[in-house]
Amino acid sequence: MPQLTVHLMGGFRVELDGEMVYGFQSDKGRALLAYLMTEADRPHRRETLAGLLWPDRPDTSARASLRQALSCLRRVLGDQRSPDPATPLFLFVTPTDVQFNTHSAYTLDVAELEAIARSPARQQEVLPAELCSDLLAGFAVPDSEVFQAWLLNKQEYCHRLALDILEEQTADFERRGDYMRAVAAARLQLQMEPWLEEAHRSYMRALALTGRRDEALRQYDICSRVLQAELGVQPAASTQALHAAILSGELLARDRASARQPVGLAL
Repeated sequence: MPQLTVHLMGGFRVELDGEMVYGFQSDKGRALLAYLMTEADRPHRRETLAGLLWPDRPDTSARASLRQALSCLRRVLGDQRSPDPATPLFLFVTPTDVQFNTHSAYTLDVAELEAIARSPARQQEVLPAELCSDLLAGFAVPDSEVFQAWLLNKQEYCHRLALDILEEQTADFERRGDYMRAVAAARLQLQMEPWLEEAHRSYMRALALTGRRDEALRQYDICSRVLQAELGVQPAASTQALHAAILSGELLARDRASARQPVGLAL
């Protein structure tokens, strides 16, 4: 059964049975595959897809362009083989609708990000760095404001989803005393949005509690510069207090004292 692997986070990359796929004739074909796979929960009318990618063309011309793009896409994906229940096609194509087949053999990084967000065990491992990249980074269809608007909304959705996962992971790792993973999760947050002051505090705390006091203090300086450059503000009182506690050793002393306290019996 052919295995399709599609990476949209950080750019556009497609593999079929482990081999890179290069046969797309245009960015419109790439955009069509990206849209169908990320919006695979429903069938899409052909006129809707034509208007998405060729909004300035007459309907007849836009639909003809869609037919050509679909033909190329099916050829690239190997979907022109004879239907076989054991090897389902990747695309459902009818005279009126098109839909990506979610029962086919495929992986999609956007779907992986969404699955992690839904998983009750998402705090076990730090979110992979590749899932923190921008959706379709550097990709554009300049002659379609409709597609660009969809892409912008989808990029914001994925960005926010990754940040929410990392924020929850950072807090959970810190509560469990898993400061190495807390460092990694907070660092990823700051790579995505360097002005997140809470992420700076989490990163400083986790660094200090892993014994990297000097790095934690340098991070306060970085935080101060970023906040001033990006937002024109100074660190909040809580960030300044954390800096003082790291500098004096109070933070580490409190953590050690807390670790020595016996756990009381639940009543």
